[in-house]
Amino acid sequence: MAEEEAQHFRDIADAGNEDPWGLAYRKAVGRVKAPSNVIGCLKVNGRCAEDVDGVIQMMLEALLPCDDASTDSGHHSQIRAMARIAPTGEPAPPIGRECLGR
Repeated sequence: MAEEEAQHFRDIADAGNEDPWGLAYRKAVGRVKAPSNVIGCLKVNGRCAEDVDGVIQMMLEALLPCDDASTDSGHHSQIRAMARIAPTGEPAPPIGRECLGR
């Protein structure tokens, strides 16, 4: 592990010979940019997340809304009621090309 770390720093130093204003310079002056995969801010419904945990919470709320029946609209109440009813009768036939207009 120590050898890999030493090699990494040698690579940074060698990169300074090729690109004097690149990573070696920015590292020396303390201006290394954060990785691009870090989420800085996610804004949902006018709220901004402060940290990664907040981003994850907001994403879950957007993708998996609360399953509280008291917050359902009329349409969603009907869907919830229909989901409780067991299907009866024959299964629907498979959809063929004729049904799709092809």
